[in-house]
Amino acid sequence: APGTDRYIDAEAKVARVVHGRRPGDIGRAIGLEFRKIERLATRYVYEGLKRIAPRAPGRRIRYDYAGSVRAIACGEL
Repeated sequence: APGTDRYIDAEAKVARVVHGRRPGDIGRAIGLEFRKIERLATRYVYEGLKRIAPRAPGRRIRYDYAGSVRAIACGEL
């Protein structure tokens, strides 16, 4: 688990690979999609990740103009 000395036995799929070649990348990294993980192990991972500050987006945020128009038309905004 992040920030601890605990090991977790789980099955995961590699969902994203960062090779560290783009400007602003701090190095290599992977994103995991857990397939089989025990409930207690999920809690350990969650608590460990909660202590790590999220990184600012490297790219500018894209606006969903179609979604905004749809929300206005439906009276949601």
